[in-house]
Amino acid sequence: MSTDVDFIIVGGGLAGSILALELIERGASVLIFDKPMEGAASPIAAGLANPVSGKRLVYEPELEQKQTALKLFARKLEQLSGQNVLSEILQTRFLNDQQVSELKTRQLEISNSAYVQAKSEKVLTIENTLRLDIPKTCRLIGNILEAKHSRSETHFDYNDLTLTRESVQWQEINAKKVVFCEGWRASQNPWFGELPFNLNKGQVLKLDHPNLEPSLKNWGHWELQTGTERWLGATTERGYQHLNPDAEGRITLLESLASMQTAQAGGQISEQQPQVLELKVLELKVLEQRAGIRPATIDRKPFVGIHPKYPQMGIFNGFGGKGSMLIPLAASAFANQLLRNQDCQHQAHLDQLFSI
Repeated sequence: MSTDVDFIIVGGGLAGSILALELIERGASVLIFDKPMEGAASPIAAGLANPVSGKRLVYEPELEQKQTALKLFARKLEQLSGQNVLSEILQTRFLNDQQVSELKTRQLEISNSAYVQAKSEKVLTIENTLRLDIPKTCRLIGNILEAKHSRSETHFDYNDLTLTRESVQWQEINAKKVVFCEGWRASQNPWFGELPFNLNKGQVLKLDHPNLEPSLKNWGHWELQTGTERWLGATTERGYQHLNPDAEGRITLLESLASMQTAQAGGQISEQQPQVLELKVLELKVLEQRAGIRPATIDRKPFVGIHPKYPQMGIFNGFGGKGSMLIPLAASAFANQLLRNQDCQHQAHLDQLFSI
């Protein structure tokens, strides 16, 4: 017996989940294929919508528009599920000597900011940092879709997909379009795999002794206190050989935290004192270690739009480590394109990539 839906969505991470909910809320019928995937990034993501990010402390463009879309999405999900997924968290940013020197040339920019304050030469406090609980968000949307019979954990085999002139068929399911939201697996997609992804592996650690007060410390790596859990992250590994957590990632993160704590206390660990660092690392108790592959792109722009050769196919991917900040606004724009045929700013970028 065949089933007809408006859209098949492949991938139930943050991108696929938010897009599916956006389409359903607008009256479209959706079937999302959400089989748990090894190396998925959403289960380990910190979920930060950071107004200032990166080594160069770059201000996020269109910050108000993006954060407004995030807040609207979170409010809608809270109304549907009765649970909150978004919170504001105070961020403390610790600077190295190079960042201090660079910021001196940008002092006017910092001083004019309503949410960045200098506590000292090497310490900034950054307000208006939002945190989306991504695993909880995906779980809640999954429950909503499950209740509507719009979710399947069946493996989506590309070989079972058939294209017709104006639709697609996958086994016994007919749809107007299929949209791929597969995270890193999109690099193996037969229709979108040629796009210039820049995949990188991230590892995080769950540590003992969480604080009751949520907070974020950022010094290149980060320590996130959620109020119930304490997480340390994240590595950035572009030459990764496997999808699993490993000892090298664990040591990198623990040594980074130990060094930061020493510097924060006014000390410094020299190369002649490796035993001091080793002792500090041993004081940190790891409860859990996870790894995931970020679906980043070479030019740091997401891949959103319709395939220029196959109009029955779309992609919603490539948000890298900024999913919380970028996805809600992009999902709204892409839904307008899918349902109303409105222009989406990301489509021109996608067309250009396929023309190269």
